[in-house]
Amino acid sequence: MYDVSNGTLAIWPNGSYRTSQTNYPVISTAAGMVKYPQYTSVGVNFRSLYNPKLLYGTLINMQSSLQPACGKWVIYNMVHSLEANVPHGSWFTDANCCVAGTLTVVTNAGY
Repeated sequence: MYDVSNGTLAIWPNGSYRTSQTNYPVISTAAGMVKYPQYTSVGVNFRSLYNPKLLYGTLINMQSSLQPACGKWVIYNMVHSLEANVPHGSWFTDANCCVAGTLTVVTNAGY
């Protein structure tokens, strides 16, 4: 798998993670998560205060009072929303996650 962000190419094995499996971000209300994670058909979504360590393919450890949301997830889509020139502007990260170990790349020959 790969990602190009800010002029840097990151490559990691398919079925693996961008971060090490022993040193990954904790997502909790104490660490900046806003409200509760939301369940989706493929995993969970969450909003947190801006965290530059949250990137596509990052393994995270979700800690929540909603027990089914707790555990390891991998980010498959995320957006950083930064309003630097707006007084009291938002500085958030919105992420979509799937169960760790289920993110794979599907390719289509000819495209």
